[in-house]
Amino acid sequence: MKKLIMGLLLMIAAVSASAQLKYVPGSFRCLSFQAKNGDMGKGDVTYEYLKAQWPMDDNGSPAALLIVKFRNMLPEESRKFVTYFSAGCNKAAEEFPAADKHPEAYWLYVTAGDLIEITFNNPGHGACKVGPFKLEEKKIYGIVLENEKMQDISFNSIPGGATVMLDGEYVGVTPCEKKQATYGKHTVTLTLDGLTKEEEINVSDERAYFDYDMRKTHSMSLSSELEGTLLEVDGKPYGRLPRASVILSYGPHTLVAVQGNIRDTLQLNVNEHSRMSHNFSMKEKKAVAIFAKYGGENVEADIDINNERLDNCKTPYTVNLPYGMHDISVSYMGRSNSKRFKVGPRSASICSIELPGIHNDVRENDRQEKTYVAKTGKRYWKTPEKRWLFGVTAGYVYKAIDTESFSNLQVGARVRPSFGGRLGWGLDTGIYYERGFGDLVCNALYIPIHAVWPVNTPFSISAGLGMQYDSYDYEVSKLTYGSGYNYSIDSVSQFALMAELGCNYQLKKFMFSFSASYGGGIAGDGDYAITKISLGLSYAF
Repeated sequence: MKKLIMGLLLMIAAVSASAQLKYVPGSFRCLSFQAKNGDMGKGDVTYEYLKAQWPMDDNGSPAALLIVKFRNMLPEESRKFVTYFSAGCNKAAEEFPAADKHPEAYWLYVTAGDLIEITFNNPGHGACKVGPFKLEEKKIYGIVLENEKMQDISFNSIPGGATVMLDGEYVGVTPCEKKQATYGKHTVTLTLDGLTKEEEINVSDERAYFDYDMRKTHSMSLSSELEGTLLEVDGKPYGRLPRASVILSYGPHTLVAVQGNIRDTLQLNVNEHSRMSHNFSMKEKKAVAIFAKYGGENVEADIDINNERLDNCKTPYTVNLPYGMHDISVSYMGRSNSKRFKVGPRSASICSIELPGIHNDVRENDRQEKTYVAKTGKRYWKTPEKRWLFGVTAGYVYKAIDTESFSNLQVGARVRPSFGGRLGWGLDTGIYYERGFGDLVCNALYIPIHAVWPVNTPFSISAGLGMQYDSYDYEVSKLTYGSGYNYSIDSVSQFALMAELGCNYQLKKFMFSFSASYGGGIAGDGDYAITKISLGLSYAF
């Protein structure tokens, strides 16, 4: 017995040596008070309140009540207390914190006396001794115990990158860690992309890692014409229809309605543009794979079924469709096409829709051109075969050189080879002479090299480079110099390179052209910036 007592005392001493549970100095005080002016009758208010249930100590005397509160420690930790008392003192009763009764404090009824000492021992936080205190019968007193133990805690979020604040203090960006956080309750605030979450956490030996879902959410109303339909969200039972409301985080989800052997599946990628509601059709269905083809190749096109857009779904895509007729349409890069599709037990399981494209226009152009050539023996500017076409061009050019601007006339020979192919593309080049008039006299030799893409039969666009050699002569009048003759005061020349964009419209053997150019000198006397606007008319041989 002596060895057992000695072992217990040594254990208490060892724990006390490294104790992290401390008594907060000056926290002991009497909580009882006297009623004033006879409002509540004579005597102590606490006695009037507790006289019918006041616990008695081992000696049969009324006990004193010690209310223990905590810092940096969960009140529930009081359930692990082992209490020791000074000689002549014992525990009359105790009440642990409860949600409906003093949730933040531990109530301990002890023997009243003049020199009462109590030792509180907690296996995880150590032991501390309080007192000596004078405790009177039927009086209420309070003390505060503080846990000085620290804990490193970690924060993570999905997705990462959330800003973490702990009790108003910046911690970091997830994933992050707070060193030496005190035990007990704290307020955590996370912010990410305008979304803020705040919650109260309890730091303890059992909890040092905190994970948060910071994905934005979207509320969706679901319904079904059949009552009792089971609803599954991402493979987990959620509830039953005919009506339900779900909150989905941004991202992919699978919603399934099940009624007997009938299943209706909705796959969606939730974002700010997602639908607000969906009605499950509990009819027999069949999986249909939808494909969109453009230029003979599969492309990722938007899908509409019965005039309803499938959110964030692109072809190729498989969807369960009820038996019956459906209008399926696809759209891609401004082009669209649709098909009336029948779904049944023996119907096709693939719906492939061809989108109108440039190659369709090229084939139509080729057909028109071949017909024209067969009838007239003449050619357009754009033909389906590989051949070189020649023509003459005359046009007007507005040109701005540095701070000067003036008009020009342009004449030249145009060469326009067509290489056909699926896209019907070709080249546009030639050699042109330009003459400008005014105070700035310009003589220029101009060679464009453009790639040409047909849009439809009469219209095409072109883009490429332009090379130009310019010679400029500046002239002044007699009003400036008092002479009766005009004479040159300066002459410069330069070789310029320009980026160009244009469009063309053909009418049988004639072609109207427009182009805009911008560039500058790269060699010669000057490095002036050049801006050109050109309008021209060409005639094919």
